[in-house]
Amino acid sequence: MWIEKISVKGFAGLKDLVVSFSKGLNLVYGPNESGKSTVQMFIKAMFFGIRGGRAGRDGIPAPLKKYRPWSGNEYSGTMEYVLDSGEKFRVERDFNDGSVRVYDAFLSDITDDFDIGRDKSLLIAEKHLGLNEACFESTAFIRQMGVVCSKDSAAELASRLTNAAQTGFEDVSLKSALEVLRKTLLDEVGTEKTTTRPLNKIKARLEELAALRDDLVNKRKNYGDIEEKLRAAKKNRVFYETALEMMEETEKLLGAEEKIQKAEEKKKSLLEIAGEASDIRARVELLEKRISEYEKQEEELRRFSRFEEKDIENAARGFERYNILKREQSDTEALISDKKAALDMLYAEREKLKALDAVGEDFYKKLPLLYRGINDRATPESAGLKADDRSFAANRRKTMIFAVASLLSAIGAVAVSAGSYSAAGVLPPALGTAAALVLAAAAVLCAAGALTASRAHKTREKAEGSKEDEETRKLREELEQLMSLAGAADLEELLLMKRDYDGISEKVAAYERDIEELLARLEETRQAVAALKEDMVERLSAAGVIPADFETVEEGHVGELAEGIRAYSALGPKLEYARAERENLEKRLELLGRRVAEICGAADIDTNNLESEAIKHAEKFSEEVETARGQAGVYRSRAEELVKKCREADDSGILTAKLPGVFPAKLPDRDTLKEKIRETAERLEQTRLEIKECETLLLNAPQEEEIQLVEEEIRELGEKRQELEELANSLTIAAEVLKEAGAELQRDFTPYLNSRMSEIAAHMTGNRYKNVSADREMQLKAVSPESEAIVPAMLLSGGTTDQLYLAFRIALAEFFSKNSESLPLIMDEVFSQFDDERTIKTMEFLKTLSENRQLILFTCKARELELARQIWGDDVNIVQL
Repeated sequence: MWIEKISVKGFAGLKDLVVSFSKGLNLVYGPNESGKSTVQMFIKAMFFGIRGGRAGRDGIPAPLKKYRPWSGNEYSGTMEYVLDSGEKFRVERDFNDGSVRVYDAFLSDITDDFDIGRDKSLLIAEKHLGLNEACFESTAFIRQMGVVCSKDSAAELASRLTNAAQTGFEDVSLKSALEVLRKTLLDEVGTEKTTTRPLNKIKARLEELAALRDDLVNKRKNYGDIEEKLRAAKKNRVFYETALEMMEETEKLLGAEEKIQKAEEKKKSLLEIAGEASDIRARVELLEKRISEYEKQEEELRRFSRFEEKDIENAARGFERYNILKREQSDTEALISDKKAALDMLYAEREKLKALDAVGEDFYKKLPLLYRGINDRATPESAGLKADDRSFAANRRKTMIFAVASLLSAIGAVAVSAGSYSAAGVLPPALGTAAALVLAAAAVLCAAGALTASRAHKTREKAEGSKEDEETRKLREELEQLMSLAGAADLEELLLMKRDYDGISEKVAAYERDIEELLARLEETRQAVAALKEDMVERLSAAGVIPADFETVEEGHVGELAEGIRAYSALGPKLEYARAERENLEKRLELLGRRVAEICGAADIDTNNLESEAIKHAEKFSEEVETARGQAGVYRSRAEELVKKCREADDSGILTAKLPGVFPAKLPDRDTLKEKIRETAERLEQTRLEIKECETLLLNAPQEEEIQLVEEEIRELGEKRQELEELANSLTIAAEVLKEAGAELQRDFTPYLNSRMSEIAAHMTGNRYKNVSADREMQLKAVSPESEAIVPAMLLSGGTTDQLYLAFRIALAEFFSKNSESLPLIMDEVFSQFDDERTIKTMEFLKTLSENRQLILFTCKARELELARQIWGDDVNIVQL
């Protein structure tokens, strides 16, 4: 059977835990105190329930209290399991009230189908597993640090094995039955050591009567009865002699039949080995092909060996960065192109105002000086003004010149401030320039207004006949020369043209700076792109994805690199596993070769021709079988002839009824036959003594009447003695049968257990300990490989002791499973004292065992987890706690 799933609603520290198990190996992995041992105890509790009561002498509370949930009131769970027949069952337990229900695959409640134990518990495991709780804990259920069976548990196991096999009930004790028989024999009959019991008194009187009868017989003249008795005794002697000879022939027949059976078994084993060896060779050949393919792939992918998993991520990130920089480069180039196009337009516009290049930077400085010079050198008389008008005109000119000068100074200050703020990043360059241009425009307009007013004043002065001095004339000519050079009709137009020219020049300078910055940035981006490309080309060319002079790196190249790295990384474990599997199969062939040598008694077997060697020896055993069958036929014919003679010698059939009775339809076992031979030989000897006694008595026969009286009393006492002897014989036979049954049971299961246990121990210990036995008390002993001495297992190292007892438990579980369900092995930290080599050997054996039996292994060691993955591959069910 196998456990399919458990659901823990509340049990000690476990809450709302669901675990699914598979048929083979289930490895429950987690650190200390993660709940592994609690899960193990939960499984046992679902089969057998959980005991309550008081705490033990050591202060440890009863299990019912010990496993009460740490939080919450839910103290229950369910378990689903499947029998070997395919029947599925579900058990639900509530540990709070002790209730339990069992359901079949159709969810029908079948709880009433199970018996109730003495403790009123439902006997679920007893019915489905064939074991009670004590035997379950001594075989398939191995607690942490509990591999070794204690003396008490071993003795209990031995007793229950014997009781169950003989009586059918584990709780019926053969020892108690033997004690009752012994006491009845002592009280009702007596023994040779007693003197006052009924049989002792009758024997004493019979001895007296026998003496008296002997005396009478000596005196008896009429000895007709003795002669008749003598004739019957002689006839019986012939019968017993023939029967004894017949039984001896039967014993020979049994020997021939046993020889046939052993030869047939060896022949069968050799043929099975030949078939297995053939299968292994086919598997080895397949592995060889697979290894060759893996090695070829490994050579093809070796160019990826220098890379690791992190290189995949680095390549992906590099390619992503490469694409980003490429896009950035493209965007920067487009922006530069747009800027250059705009700059060309500005160049064209500025070309139209190229004549203003002659207007120097000191233009705005000369403008207020020019106006002030003209104003200072003009005289009121020359202008023909009155005193009041001259005063008014002079004040107006001063006011206008001051305003123009003030505005021009403000323009310079604002321009400087705007430029400073733009350079500091407070204002954008365009906004600073715009502010300066607005103020300049305002100044121009003011200056234009002033000049217009000045012209009007000059015209008026000219009309009045005013004259300018030479210096004033020169200043005016300079101003007119500037306007003529610029192509301006008047000063206002000149100032507007100058404003446009300066604005365009400012934009040109700004665009030129932007283009210069963008070109610098473009160069940096190009260098970064080139560096990334060089790095990627180096990686990809080193992996053989692209040539070293390849110009274009694409996403598919990066994907090919990632695929190659992963393929190479995955190939190593596959190749290692295939080689290990091939090595295991080759070792298995060696083991099969040694097995063939052992069966055949040969010194060595050529494993290269193992199949043919096994078949050849199997044919030899076939010849032995045929020879033994011929001998058996001869023995059978002789025995049948002697049986006929026995029946002819026994007309009444009384003596024939005492023959084994099963011959020839069915041969008795050898021990029964030996016992019958012994009994027949004793009867033959008694008959011979009787003949001799009769012949002696006939020499001096007593009187008939006297002898009859003595014989009457002897007969009466003889009947009583016979009754007591029959009772004693029945009681003795009953005791002997019980003892013989116990011994026979030991003969039945002890060799099997010892053989299987030795085979398992040899595998686990690397053939160091291959002869291990359990005595009558189920204590283990092993043959020391150094001294060949028999050593108790408890005197060996802790790891070796655990290994031998683990082998013992597995053999017991297999023994109990022979005629019932296959027991799942539930083991908690069984490798804690094993070294690495024996852990591997044990794991390999458990791999074979898990093919036909469920294994639930609890461990906290990552070593055992990785080892299980290596040996079982994907066939292991890992439960992480």
